Amino acid sequence: MAGRSVRKDRANKRSVTLAVIVTFVFVAVFSVLILNKYHENELLRANEAALQESVSQEEARNEILEEKKDRDLTLEEIIELARQRFGLVFSNEIIFVPKD
Repeated sequence: MAGRSVRKDRANKRSVTLAVIVTFVFVAVFSVLILNKYHENELLRANEAALQESVSQEEARNEILEEKKDRDLTLEEIIELARQRFGLVFSNEIIFVPKD
């Protein structure tokens, strides 16, 4: 009888040890996954902040363009816009602007 209880005790110890090892493996794997997601989240937050800054700059630029749209442009401003945006006007060219 004593031999059987020793076997049962060893089997119980093995099963408990195995359960503890499996538990630690799960904890380790999930810890690594959580840390990866945390770092990914931090990168996304930094990216979001950069994009928000870009949006605010574009909104400010849009307001400036709206103000320019509402007023009449001078000939010099038209020439400068054509040079900057379209590359259409060279220094030796003459531009004719129709009068309304």
